[in-house]
Amino acid sequence: STITASGFPSKQTLSISLTHPQNVSLTGWLPHDTTSNVQEWNLQIQRQLDSRTAMTLAYVGTKGTHLSTFYDVNRTFYNSAPPGNSPYPGLGTVPVNDTSGNSIYHGLHAQVERHLTNGIQFSAAYTWSHAIDNTEAGFDNDYRYGGNEVDAFDWQTKERANSNLDVRNRFVFNAIYELPFGRGRTFGHDWNSATNALLGGWQFSPILTIASGFPFDVTCQYCYSPSTRPNLVPSVPLHQFNSPRNWFDTSSFVPVVTDSSGVPVAPGDSPRNPFTGAGTKTMDLTVSKTFAFTERVKVGFSGDFFNLFNTPQFNQPDGNVSHGSFGTVTSLRVDSQREIQAGLRVSF
Repeated sequence: STITASGFPSKQTLSISLTHPQNVSLTGWLPHDTTSNVQEWNLQIQRQLDSRTAMTLAYVGTKGTHLSTFYDVNRTFYNSAPPGNSPYPGLGTVPVNDTSGNSIYHGLHAQVERHLTNGIQFSAAYTWSHAIDNTEAGFDNDYRYGGNEVDAFDWQTKERANSNLDVRNRFVFNAIYELPFGRGRTFGHDWNSATNALLGGWQFSPILTIASGFPFDVTCQYCYSPSTRPNLVPSVPLHQFNSPRNWFDTSSFVPVVTDSSGVPVAPGDSPRNPFTGAGTKTMDLTVSKTFAFTERVKVGFSGDFFNLFNTPQFNQPDGNVSHGSFGTVTSLRVDSQREIQAGLRVSF
């Protein structure tokens, strides 16, 4: 087929052999593929502790069914020498969409809320949860160019592990604190107008977030074709130290054995997502005040401090055994450093 001047393909017959196709790019969709769906359920109990404070306990469950994953159905066979060491030697990568994946999530949620009393309002929430699946999000898989470890024939069992989105613990505290200075407050109720305008009526709003990190995989991408995870060393247990220079024990892994042509003899036995990366520890703060120039004209000022104490937020460690930085953290998360912004809003 050719492209005509109008930009549309011509109606000529395509000269492609359906028995032995060559020099074409294909993407497969299985006949039994179906629409992904999610089932959710929860149980929540709320109790009032006093007139302004309430506590909530909740269990949340989520099950994903028919989730998509992509794999290369034309992967090289293990322990096989080229040529002819893949199902369709005349073709390159043949990504296939398969909706046989599933996931499960269980979470316990506890929260305490207090409404504004004596200038203080706060909410504290903690979640303890676990998410498991056997597939990454469809396009997170690097199925092109042999970079994907997912085996087309046994991924449903071998890939079942902690989800890439699994955050085991998460605590968030936020509050509004009206400083007790100025007219109508505990201190400074007799201040003159100028002093009150400058020092009175300020409000602090902190947000503290502490969370576990996300799981990450140990791989040997692009070391050979097909890509596979490394092997475990039987005498060295999996252990992580949580130090940026040595996040986990790298001596627990060795590359897989290959044949004379460089093809792995068998897939590696390292599990998916065996470790957890750095968590989140941040304190954000907003300082605000409203200046009343007249009865109608008011100016609101706010200063926002993100990651107030400039706590390092580390990226995932390098999990590729072929890299010189294997097992170390080499960078920080994008835009995770302390940021300060100020704003004014005029209302009239």
